[in-house]
Amino acid sequence: MEKIKGIICNYKGGKSTRIFNELIIKIENFENLDNLAGKTVIYEWNTKKGKKEIRGKILRKYGKDKVIARFRRGLPGDALGKEVTIIV
Repeated sequence: MEKIKGIICNYKGGKSTRIFNELIIKIENFENLDNLAGKTVIYEWNTKKGKKEIRGKILRKYGKDKVIARFRRGLPGDALGKEVTIIV
């Protein structure tokens, strides 16, 4: 089981809309992004009580080095620019 690191770039959306549970994730040093569709994405953060995580799935490739992932619930705004783990 291989783990790949990615960085959350932005929410998916258009000029006047945002889809808060779908995010654009930038992946570096991985060549075949087509094989990542359906893989699990984990966003973790620390709280006073311990670690929490939200899991999602990669939907499709987006450009040369990005993918779109859908989470069960929307991620907070401070998640932008943070790191996620992709389990291959």
